[in-house]
Amino acid sequence: MSYVDYCTFLSWLKLQKIKAFSILGGEPTVHPDFVKMLNMANAMSFEVDVLTNLLFDNHLIGMFGMCATVCANISSKVTYTSNEWELLCANLYALASLGVQVLPSVTIYKRNQGIDHIIGFAKQYDNINTVRIDLARPSVGRTNRFVSINGIFDYKNEFLEYISLMENVGLKVVFDCPFPKCFFTPAEVNEYSLIDKGLTHNECGNIIINPDLSLGSCPFYSLLGKNITEYESFDEASSCARNQHEREELKYDNYTLENCRSCEHRKNRSCSSYCVAERLE
Repeated sequence: MSYVDYCTFLSWLKLQKIKAFSILGGEPTVHPDFVKMLNMANAMSFEVDVLTNLLFDNHLIGMFGMCATVCANISSKVTYTSNEWELLCANLYALASLGVQVLPSVTIYKRNQGIDHIIGFAKQYDNINTVRIDLARPSVGRTNRFVSINGIFDYKNEFLEYISLMENVGLKVVFDCPFPKCFFTPAEVNEYSLIDKGLTHNECGNIIINPDLSLGSCPFYSLLGKNITEYESFDEASSCARNQHEREELKYDNYTLENCRSCEHRKNRSCSSYCVAERLE
């Protein structure tokens, strides 16, 4: 997104009396105007969340004092070089010193992945009290070298175990995106209080503003093709983003698993979640 378009976006939000938004990418801290963008948002009294991999240069750390929350995508330690891990830890320490709320986000992509490092960070820093967790969800028609469509249920018990481990040390757990209703049994939903974690959201509901200011909605980024400034109100933009005919067609005219064909939730169009069938190209 150009700085000029970003300023147009902020002006539109201000006009709509929207007070908060999130900056995400890719990795937003590599944008050449990242500092200017945060400064402008701060000058206009916006509450800003930033989604980052925490591998930004330490000269940027002061900028994060303007942020309401930093959502930190933290993978397994083995996926980092020693220098990257050292930088990540240093930035976490600096954010704690600034008193900025950090929301670690962990994606389970392999068996026995482990979350000890996440729990360790939470025990170490008072500014971490919630963890966002998800699976590396497979997609129909795309290659996922980590989790296969037919193997996704093999991760469920491990996933639930991680939830228990985090809650046992006082952490709140939330889902990144909702899961299909068939993923957990009613007993599991009750035992692990999964509704409170975001299980039943029909969609995550976020409105996405693309770099060219076109409007989309998670998990769709470019179905509408309309500029955000073409909408007279936020409510109008929100309604359009959440009621896309194309989205409904993708969701209900494609079947991820064989049991989708007989699933009552799919038959009556009440299937919840960011279903893997929606990610067809």
